[in-house]
Amino acid sequence: MRGSLHFHLTHQESALDGRFLRVTGTIGGKPVTFVSVYAPSPPEGPFWRALEERLAQLPNKGVFVGGDFNAVMDPYLDRSGTVISRAPFSLSKTFRGVIQSANSYDSWRVIHPRDRDYSFYSNPHGTYSRLDYVFCSRDNITALTSSTIHKISWSDHAAVEIALLGWEALGSASVWRFNASLFLDPGLKVAMTQDLTDLFEQNFTPDMATTTVWEAHKAFMCGKLIAIASHRKRERAAEVVSLTTRVRDLERAHKGTGDATLLLELLEARGNLNMLLSRQVQAALQWMSQKFFEKSNKPDTLLARRLKQQTRERTVCAVRLRSWEICPLTPAKFLRPSALTMRPYITVLLRRLAPLERGLFGSFFLELPCPPSATRSARTWRQSSRRRR
Repeated sequence: MRGSLHFHLTHQESALDGRFLRVTGTIGGKPVTFVSVYAPSPPEGPFWRALEERLAQLPNKGVFVGGDFNAVMDPYLDRSGTVISRAPFSLSKTFRGVIQSANSYDSWRVIHPRDRDYSFYSNPHGTYSRLDYVFCSRDNITALTSSTIHKISWSDHAAVEIALLGWEALGSASVWRFNASLFLDPGLKVAMTQDLTDLFEQNFTPDMATTTVWEAHKAFMCGKLIAIASHRKRERAAEVVSLTTRVRDLERAHKGTGDATLLLELLEARGNLNMLLSRQVQAALQWMSQKFFEKSNKPDTLLARRLKQQTRERTVCAVRLRSWEICPLTPAKFLRPSALTMRPYITVLLRRLAPLERGLFGSFFLELPCPPSATRSARTWRQSSRRRR
């Protein structure tokens, strides 16, 4: 899940000795449930029965079940090789029955009905298998746009990624930060010293103010450092793309042939990719340590971010009508005569407040001006409420 996609947690649960994890919450006002499953190897009857009971308790909409199930749905399509015993058939049949009883769908197989791809390689058996799945409830199938099995790099399993329409994420503005690690390069220090010397020699003239040259040198240095850092970032990105492409190509070739030479080349490429990604993780950890060190005695920025997150979590984005219809709190909705207007909604809230709070805030909210259609709707709502009482 992208970091810009705000998830508000409402409930979490762990069961089956930690092999079943469930979190429930909302994303943009939409209820959603995420379930992570890690099946034993091999999964046996008691585990499947317990998992089926847990999945039966999930809601019918907004459900995503993913994890390592240590089983394949289809012994022919989801496993390489041609020798198949009777045991995988029985295990696959049980696996399919559990997923079908939960009304869930294999996201990767929906997008790739007859394709072959795998998420795990068994060194003892020399075979590939698709053991990692992301299952979706029926309401998310129409929003499913892609499902991808990534390369095997960090772990012995490949990550499975899905993309859905209608789950918009808000972008965040990036702020340039000076990369102090650039000064660890001796050649860069020599080049920057020479550039500064040339800048001062060319611009320190009798008719040029010292303050102007000083401000110009800061902009000049900032531009040079940004250019150097951007160039090195592009080089690292190109190296990651090159290694990722090589790993993917070698995996595809090895899945089809099982050649031992290709396996050695694949392991070497994975090692190089892991080293490169580890350096990026190390740099990110250094940035985080620097941020907390700099903000140790002035946590205003950290506190502001925390308060901003709490504000998003507590914002009321929709209300439920008496007809059980969810009504988003937008100006267009309030101007519709048939919709629930703000005045009766605030009235309901005030009735639930304590008497002291009702006296403090009641006059302010109830005296807010409303459009004519909203006023008529509020008057009708109050009259119907009195009749019911």
